[in-house]
Amino acid sequence: MRSYLSVRQVRERLNNSISTRLVYKLIEKGKLRVNRTLGKVLVLEESLEQLLESGEGLSGPPGTPGSDHAGGGRPGASTRSRSS
Repeated sequence: MRSYLSVRQVRERLNNSISTRLVYKLIEKGKLRVNRTLGKVLVLEESLEQLLESGEGLSGPPGTPGSDHAGGGRPGASTRSRSS
């Protein structure tokens, strides 16, 4: 029988080291497989385990490509560099 986790449970498995937004981005990119039942997004536990083994797609230090924290995490923060 397959086991499923809520988005919240996925974050808890990762010690809340990633945001809810990043979980949804991973789902959107196909890194986490889901079952949408009765309006709930349930992540296949097996797909989380595979993602953890590969390490692919998980957030790096703030501002790095693929990071959930690009732009310092502030709404409206500019990511463009200024030229002198």
